[in-house]
Amino acid sequence: MSILVSSSSDKTVRIWHTGNLEQPLTQLGLIRAHTRPVEALAFEKCTDTSGILYTADSLGSVKVWDLQRSGGSSGECQITLRDDWQPHRTGINSIFIANGLMLSGSSDETFIIDKVPRKSVNSKILHTVSQPAAVKALLPLFLILPEEDYIVAGAGDSIRIYSYDPSSAEDPPELLREIEAHWHDITSLAVWVRTSNLNQVELWVLSASLDSTLRRWNINETLKSNDNLSTPSQQLPPSFKPENHLTEEEERELAELMDDDL
Repeated sequence: MSILVSSSSDKTVRIWHTGNLEQPLTQLGLIRAHTRPVEALAFEKCTDTSGILYTADSLGSVKVWDLQRSGGSSGECQITLRDDWQPHRTGINSIFIANGLMLSGSSDETFIIDKVPRKSVNSKILHTVSQPAAVKALLPLFLILPEEDYIVAGAGDSIRIYSYDPSSAEDPPELLREIEAHWHDITSLAVWVRTSNLNQVELWVLSASLDSTLRRWNINETLKSNDNLSTPSQQLPPSFKPENHLTEEEERELAELMDDDL
């Protein structure tokens, strides 16, 4: 569809035409339906000119939109609300859509798995998975790498690895491993597929945190280990306090964000 979708704390979602990146982006559509900052987006392409957009906000609300591009490179995007519901009690930090499933992680200390589109407004959520802290990062590996049936959640300073088979969607995720990964909240997770010198494919998860570090974890080795995994003491001693590189204004903004999560 040659579009870019952006969301903002100004409670809007904007749709941009990206057909000619040598020119300023042209706005194709604007969504003003949310009453709180829009924190996460997911998009599912239907045809070359249509798709389904999921928008999630800091109130825990998800809205689903049909997008239809009109003819021509400068044609506007027709936006139609398809569904609107609140699967979480508070802010949604990440959302993923693929293969008829929606996964979302929230500051309400859960992540959910649900079937989409919903059959009715009273449809029950398929799985609600409780966590020990706010889920600020979620990585459904089975949506990215179909051969891997894992979901990785960043809950507080811990990484939790689940097994989940989408072909048996009714079966709940199984917790396989919990890693004490950081000294502060995990903010982002990403996957790294690496080929070793022995031509072996290694699956790694990368984690970023408010403790000012990036870390990498070999998933297969982690799951094989019988030891309780925690942040290596030789890297960060228990008394570790990250050096403060924040300005006074950034410290105030961080304090406000932390207060919002309480």
